[in-house]
Amino acid sequence: MNTDVQGRSFAPRGKTPGTLAVGGTREKLSKIATVTNQGKARWMIIDGVFNHERLIEFFEVLVKEVQRKVFLTLDNLPVHHCKPVKAWLAKHGEQIEVFHLPSYSPELNPEERLNADLKHVVRTAAPVRTKAKLRSAAEAHMTMICEEPERVKCYFRDPHVTQESRI
Repeated sequence: MNTDVQGRSFAPRGKTPGTLAVGGTREKLSKIATVTNQGKARWMIIDGVFNHERLIEFFEVLVKEVQRKVFLTLDNLPVHHCKPVKAWLAKHGEQIEVFHLPSYSPELNPEERLNADLKHVVRTAAPVRTKAKLRSAAEAHMTMICEEPERVKCYFRDPHVTQESRI
């Protein structure tokens, strides 16, 4: 997610159009989330670098909230495979088990539908030009998603995600 404003600009013929951005650069936030086929979503917005510490923090909250063994499917982001994450997962094997999707297969990941849903809403709403407004818009939409289990269940109905398409 970022505050990059897409659209048209104007410049005289032969001149490159330019736009001003807040602070001269785009403002960015990261998000980590899980979705279940029962319609539940859990998420965390991260201001700053998404690294193994933030991932482990998310795992800890997830395990605490669910209060039963978590079976989690992850993509192949390098941070998902780093030594501290592997060590934490080995230590907490009774609480959480992780499975990895094949490399280069985001179409199999229902959480990617949630990402697309969020990005669509943020991009089509009034432009958010500050990090605080971006965070507020993202949190509002993610909260709404958590209150609409049928919307989350739809992420699993994509033909690429359903079991029937892999048989």
